[in-house]
Amino acid sequence: MPYFESNGTRISYTVDGEGPPILLVHGFASSCRGNWRETGWIDTLASRGRRVIGVDCRGHGESDRPHGVEHYSGGAMQRDLLGLLEHLGIDRTDYLGYSMGSWMVLPLLAEHGSRFGCAVLGGAGAPLPETRAMHQAILAAFEGGEPPSEVPPLDRTIARAFRAFAESTGNDLEALSGVLRSGVLSADMLNGLEECERPVLVIAGDNDTIAGDAPALSEAIPGSQLVHIAGTDHLSTLKTDIFRDSILAFLEKYGLA
Repeated sequence: MPYFESNGTRISYTVDGEGPPILLVHGFASSCRGNWRETGWIDTLASRGRRVIGVDCRGHGESDRPHGVEHYSGGAMQRDLLGLLEHLGIDRTDYLGYSMGSWMVLPLLAEHGSRFGCAVLGGAGAPLPETRAMHQAILAAFEGGEPPSEVPPLDRTIARAFRAFAESTGNDLEALSGVLRSGVLSADMLNGLEECERPVLVIAGDNDTIAGDAPALSEAIPGSQLVHIAGTDHLSTLKTDIFRDSILAFLEKYGLA
């Protein structure tokens, strides 16, 4: 994958196809390849006449993986996305994110909405206390300890599973701990979204305990659409026909021409 340098950090990306651009941003502990290439999304969108830009967020995939929360906080990950658009000479793009990739774009929709045509926020919702508690359990698992004893058994299981997944894909656990400590899911992430004028689709499973409150996120964005997929969790949502068909129909109607 090619890369560009963002404030001293190398960010890897890929470009496929020709046509109106769409930026794909993966979830936590995943990568462009895992979230979008291997699932067929890049090929699908490129075959529909889109210029598909995939990125490995800092700390993930083939991008640099610096240690320390300071490398991920203060909007650093969002600046990487804007820097990539500048590097490629793209003034405006559609956006498809999942999980962390969806949360990352929220401040950009609030502050740089003109850079986007439409946005799909998959596997994401407004922060809930229990969601933040789960993120702390995942952080404890990544940093070598067990989640606190008061953490519910299901959250402890999810935290261990996240660590096993991250290790299986060759991630750097210390870098990912920096991502988590930077506050990727913060209490103020909804600030300014009432001014968002872009078409937005929020799509998540109704059994997704990791995403947060998807209906509340949709309510915070004027005019946004919500698709709640029955009986799916954070991982199985991605594999459903409803997820795929809803996104493609939304992009067909609202995406850049």
